[in-house]
Amino acid sequence: MPERTCIACRAVKDKAGLARLAVVDGGLELDGKWRLPGRGAYICRDERCVRAAYKRKDCFAKALKRAVTLPEEKELRELIIKQ
Repeated sequence: MPERTCIACRAVKDKAGLARLAVVDGGLELDGKWRLPGRGAYICRDERCVRAAYKRKDCFAKALKRAVTLPEEKELRELIIKQ
């Protein structure tokens, strides 16, 4: 399985162990089936990583190499952890 790096904690893990986020219509969405087009950003399915990423909001834009509108932290945290 390919490895990816979490945008928050920078840990390198198997792709299956991370959640993939992609930009759809300028907003950030969870890509649960790993099929959305374009660049993806990967994050651990851990509340601490989501909080850390929101503290450094630019980490989403840097990983995706474009500006992105972020959903509420709580909403994204629930989606990622429940995936």
